[in-house]
Amino acid sequence: MPPCKHSSWLGAKRVQGEPTLIETDRLSALLSLLHNLDTQYPIFLVTIGDSEKGAALRTLFGFKASSKGRRSIDSIHLYLDSSTTFTERPWIVAEGRSLQLIPHTTQTEAAGRPCHRTNVRSLRPCDDHIATDVYARLLRQFTNVICIFASDLGGLTKTAREVVRWMERCQPAAHPDGPWPALVVVTERPNAKNAKRDFLSLVRQQTSVDIHKCISNLEFVTLLPRGTISPQARFRRLKELLQEQSRATAHQRADRGCLYSARHFSTLLNSAVAHFAESSAEPLDCVIASRATRPVPSDLGQHLANVFALLTSTSQLAEFAVPMLASCLFLDSYPPDSHCFEPSEVFSKLYARAFDGVCPDSRVIAFSDSADVLLRTGLLQMLQQHFQRYFAEHTQPDGLSAVAIHQRNLKRFCGRWGALRSERTCLSCTLRTPQYALECSHMLCENCVVIHGEQEQHHPYLYRVCVCPLCHMGMQREIRVRVHPPTAGVSILCIDGGGTRGIVPLTIMQRIQDCIDLPIPFQQYFKLAFGVSSGGLIIMNMFFNGSTIEESTQLFKQMAVAIFNPRKSWGLPVLSRFWRSVMTIFADGLYPVKDIESVLKKVFHPGQSILGASFATAAGTRIGLPVATVHTHPACRIFTNYNGVGARLASPTGEPTIRAEDGFGKVPQWEVARAISAAPGFFPAAHIDQVGTFQDAGPLENNPISQALSEMRALFPYVAEPDMVLSLGTGEPAPAAYEADKQDRRSLRKSGMFTRARDLLLEKMRDGTVRRVLNGIRSATQTAQRIHRLNVHFEGSEPRLDDTAMIPSLASLAAGDVRISGGVEAVAHAAVASLFYFELDRMPQGPGESLEVAGSIRCVLGPADDGFDALIRRLAEGKACFMVDVRPLPGVVGDRSFADASGRFCKRIEFVSRGQFTLWLKLDDATTHISGSPFSIDRLIKAQGLDAQFGRADHQKRKASFDHNNVGRRKKQRIS
Repeated sequence: MPPCKHSSWLGAKRVQGEPTLIETDRLSALLSLLHNLDTQYPIFLVTIGDSEKGAALRTLFGFKASSKGRRSIDSIHLYLDSSTTFTERPWIVAEGRSLQLIPHTTQTEAAGRPCHRTNVRSLRPCDDHIATDVYARLLRQFTNVICIFASDLGGLTKTAREVVRWMERCQPAAHPDGPWPALVVVTERPNAKNAKRDFLSLVRQQTSVDIHKCISNLEFVTLLPRGTISPQARFRRLKELLQEQSRATAHQRADRGCLYSARHFSTLLNSAVAHFAESSAEPLDCVIASRATRPVPSDLGQHLANVFALLTSTSQLAEFAVPMLASCLFLDSYPPDSHCFEPSEVFSKLYARAFDGVCPDSRVIAFSDSADVLLRTGLLQMLQQHFQRYFAEHTQPDGLSAVAIHQRNLKRFCGRWGALRSERTCLSCTLRTPQYALECSHMLCENCVVIHGEQEQHHPYLYRVCVCPLCHMGMQREIRVRVHPPTAGVSILCIDGGGTRGIVPLTIMQRIQDCIDLPIPFQQYFKLAFGVSSGGLIIMNMFFNGSTIEESTQLFKQMAVAIFNPRKSWGLPVLSRFWRSVMTIFADGLYPVKDIESVLKKVFHPGQSILGASFATAAGTRIGLPVATVHTHPACRIFTNYNGVGARLASPTGEPTIRAEDGFGKVPQWEVARAISAAPGFFPAAHIDQVGTFQDAGPLENNPISQALSEMRALFPYVAEPDMVLSLGTGEPAPAAYEADKQDRRSLRKSGMFTRARDLLLEKMRDGTVRRVLNGIRSATQTAQRIHRLNVHFEGSEPRLDDTAMIPSLASLAAGDVRISGGVEAVAHAAVASLFYFELDRMPQGPGESLEVAGSIRCVLGPADDGFDALIRRLAEGKACFMVDVRPLPGVVGDRSFADASGRFCKRIEFVSRGQFTLWLKLDDATTHISGSPFSIDRLIKAQGLDAQFGRADHQKRKASFDHNNVGRRKKQRIS
């Protein structure tokens, strides 16, 4: 879409008495006309003047630039020299006179859609030098040439006065290396040399600031009076001089690492405008601004300290750690699409301060196994030397990528990594907490899995790790890691605790699976799974071992019989009861601990850790297993298979997840299973070395839904609300059981203190309070159809938690309960819809508030996955229809418009949105949100990293447009 005819870009006005900076999208609109934003490097020419300036711009560039009386004096206008659109150096020309603050007057655009977008920012602080500051502090660092028409400013004296103001606001002492623009002064004086001499004299009289510290060069050009020669001849020398100076300054900027591509130029200049509105005192720091979407981790200092804690000598530090740390930081600095800033600036501004945490109380670094010491300044010098050497390799012709340089360094030191381990810091990047344990006991963060892993064919978010990038040990069994699609939503599975009553959620899950009627593993539908006590054991078996619901049901029955096996007695009823009571007290549990441990070791292999490769890692499911601490003030904590990563709000009871400590990654799954099932009164608490002592969390929180929702926000910051929450209970009394009883219940035998305490504890475990809170949340946030609480009612007395004889009848009750049939069907429809998600194919475009959106509906399953063909047949037979808001998409599922060239499910669509939209799947007369819906365009852009103009942390290329291999092969669908 061509830009509108409005050329205004930046202005300063008073709106209701408050100073504001008004910015349009004129710059982005002009740059969208360029051939390639990544290989074209704009020349930025700033012109200041009035009628003479207007005549020059019309003659040299064909612009219908402003002349006296034609434009308001409150804005800068932008133009693109069309003759340079396809050149390496396209010219962006800014023209203005001043930026005086004037009262705001509303300008109405032509009827219909607005033709451009406008940002209005308050100016804080603001003074009378706003016009000077815009040129001196905002535009200066992006400008190649400033061209001032002296006659338009009132002559050479007034021009010198304006330049002096500009110089004094530039703060040259704070930025001695520039980059500084060239200054070209256009005058009608007959002798340019004399005019330059007089101008410099005027400047020196008014300021002590050296003008040559504020500009790269000063040139004067004289113009003959109008009418004496043709306009082209009159301005020919000016054009030649502007071209000469633009080339010279472009080379200077390239040498200083300040020559920006059109994409980076636009991003940084827009950032500079926002920064200027907040604080006009300092110019934008472009290195810092380039990391706005990819900031350096705030805990980098702690990760560096963790690495230094593994070192034993200064020689190990100098020969091994320093080159590797520099390599890690270089990997973080220069991903694809990044700008090659000067490495010394990058290192000093982004990373140097993080090394303060390595030796916070001393300037000297020492090790216990070595008498040698190293000064902190010496460490930084060595790091910077390696950093600069990697940069030289990276920027030479046919240079290596940052990933290639880093992988070469990892391989070079593979023999040194064997003895080094950390569960707190990913040693492959030194920037993040690791999540995935390899067979060699090294651990990787998800970002390093993406960088070093092999992407599976037809699965853009599934990676294989066959070799450890640190020690280069080959994996006997490859690790498959599914990364969560950034725009997809999250479905949550929560299972209550309840001993033998855990057969109830298993039976309900079987009903849901039967209703779905697709050969897709039930686990595939959930990206977050939490379980308490027996519910946790079910979660572990299904998601760690990959057991089907049928297999889990059979195993659950066998485990219950083996675990709840009473101690042997003497055959005498009275003595046996007495003996069991005594043993229960002294053994701290009704049942022998050896029985449950023996069973758990058989189900969960002793060599498998909770952070190791499992069915859950291949499915991309995060597992949470709540436990209670054994303490005077017990609190809930969560074992996770993701090592507690994520950003959480501070909690008064402490960190909810069990954070990584060296050694925690080696904790076997069976020990975690033992901890989550240590029900007080039934089994003693479980102690895990280097981790702590824990017990069943059921008495504190038997329904883990609140913990799961909290973890969802920590793990998936771009997910506003879950696609679906399936909360499965283990049975509860029927509502009639809660009716008030008017009889006198005071009885030591039936209602004594022990009985009342027991009843209160059991009721607390049913988490009625949690249900009431969730009911309130549902009504307040309109997510009633997304939270599905499925449970059965007991008409009579409740079965004991250890009553194995009741398992068959409990299964029959759950299988035949018609009261939950509607919920089962709703979950089944939501599960199928959650297999589909939406991605933007390019950055949304358009003027005003309405944006043209181009994207694709995709499926988490690939053509080679079990159930993919059956899913497509199911959609086709059920006459499935996808809808944007209320508008159905054309086509029939199964035709060519629903697949890409590789055979993956892909429905490309285009539509206009005002920022929010909803995508639905209509199947079998049920209409359900697809995963992640409803969508926010801003959230989609951030999630996909489309605004990451300086590269992504995972070193994946930013998606900028449609897949060119498929464009033209089939018509894109536009929804009107």
